[in-house]
Amino acid sequence: LMLKKVIAMGRRRRKRKQSGNDAQPTLKKSHNESNNVDQVTEEEHVPQWKIRKEGRCKIWVDAKEMRPGRIGFYNTEMVMNRHLSVLFVSKFTKKNWKVLDAFCSTGVLALRWSTEVDHPLNITLNDIDPEVLEQTNRNIAHNSIEGLNVTQLDANVQMHSEIYNFIHLDPYGTSAIYLESAFKSLPNAGILNITCTDITAICGEYPNVALRHYGGRTSRKVEFYKELGARVVIAGAVRSAAKFKSGVEVLCTYGRDHYICITLKILKGAKYADASIDKISEMYSCLECGYRGSEQTCVTCDTNDTELLGPLWTGNLYKTKAVRKILAEAKRRDYLASNKYLIKVLGMLVEESENASMFYHVPASFKTSKTPGMKKCKELLENAGYTTCFTHFDPKGIRTNATASEIRELVQQWISDTE
Repeated sequence: LMLKKVIAMGRRRRKRKQSGNDAQPTLKKSHNESNNVDQVTEEEHVPQWKIRKEGRCKIWVDAKEMRPGRIGFYNTEMVMNRHLSVLFVSKFTKKNWKVLDAFCSTGVLALRWSTEVDHPLNITLNDIDPEVLEQTNRNIAHNSIEGLNVTQLDANVQMHSEIYNFIHLDPYGTSAIYLESAFKSLPNAGILNITCTDITAICGEYPNVALRHYGGRTSRKVEFYKELGARVVIAGAVRSAAKFKSGVEVLCTYGRDHYICITLKILKGAKYADASIDKISEMYSCLECGYRGSEQTCVTCDTNDTELLGPLWTGNLYKTKAVRKILAEAKRRDYLASNKYLIKVLGMLVEESENASMFYHVPASFKTSKTPGMKKCKELLENAGYTTCFTHFDPKGIRTNATASEIRELVQQWISDTE
C-alpha cells in the first residue's frame, strides 16, 4: 500500500511539472480558521495552502513552508517588523522613490508597500532563489498588482547595480555582510532599514561571532544585553557608512525576542561621517553594582569585576519627531490603530526617544530582598528629580539618568521608611 502511494505521488509530481507552475490552487474555506486566514487545497498534488491576510494584501503560502529555513518562508513573528517598515516608507519616502526589498521571500512586504503607501513608488523585489521568486510572482498576480520589478540577484550585486532611496535588509542571519553595499547604494537622506535575526550573537551568547560581524563585544552577563547588541550593530553600521563618507541619524530601534530592527537615515559628507564615528566608544560595566563608564576599575565599589563592552553606539536610539510621525500614521489607519500591541509599543518608543539614557534592569540594581514594584520605583526616581520611562526592551527595565548606586540608595531609603 505504501509503495502504491509513493508511485501515485511521483506521477502527480511529474504531471504538475508538465502542466507548469501557473495553475492556481482551488480555494476551500475552513470553518476552523480565523477570519483573516483562508485554508486552500490544490487538487491532489499540493496537500495544503493557506492565504494569509496582512495589511491590505493576501499572500499564498504553502503550509509546509511556514517554518524557519524553508523556501519562501512566511514568518508570522515578523509582522511587527513589517508594520514598522510600511510606516517608515509611508512617512519618509517621496513620490517615485526607488525602494528595495533585498530579500523578498513571499513578497509580502513589497506588496504592502504597493497597497498601503499613498504615493507611487518604484518598487523592486529581489531574491536569489528562483523557487522563492515563483511564489513571489504568484502573490503579485494574486493581488492584481502591476509595475513591480522582480530581480534574481545576490543582494550585494543588486545594491551595487542601482541607487535606491530606501532599502530593507532582512537576511536569514547577519546583516553585516550587506551593509557596505547598502551604504554605497543609498544617496543623501536615503533610509536603511536593518533587521538582524542573529540574535544569539548580538545578545552575547556567542560574543566572538558578534565581534567578527559587527566589530564589538557583546555580553550576556550584563542585564541590558539586548540594547547593548543594538548599539554594537549600529556602531558596525556607522563604520561601514564612514567608508563612503556618510554619517547616520538613528530614527528608530526596536527589539523583540528573536530580532532587532534599526532604521537609519543617511547623511552624506565627511563631517557627518566623523560626527557619527565620534559617538562610538568602549564601555565598562561592573558586574557587582551596575556601574557603567570608561574606567576598568569600578568607581563605586572599587572592584575589577567589570566587563569590557563595545565599541558601541553611544548616541540616541530614536529620533522623537520620527517615532511621533509613525505613531500618528498608525493611528490614522484603522487596521493598524486596532492593533493594541503596535500602538502600545510605538507609544513606549516615543517616551524612550525623550530619555536618552540607557536602561537599568531594576531588580539587578537593587541587590536587596525587599524591592518596590516597577511603578513605585519610577515614582521614587521622579520624586527625586530624575528623568524616567519604561523600555520595550525589558519589562523590568527603566531608562533614567540616575546611576545604579543612586537607584539603590533610593530603594534602601524606601525600605527603611516602610519598615
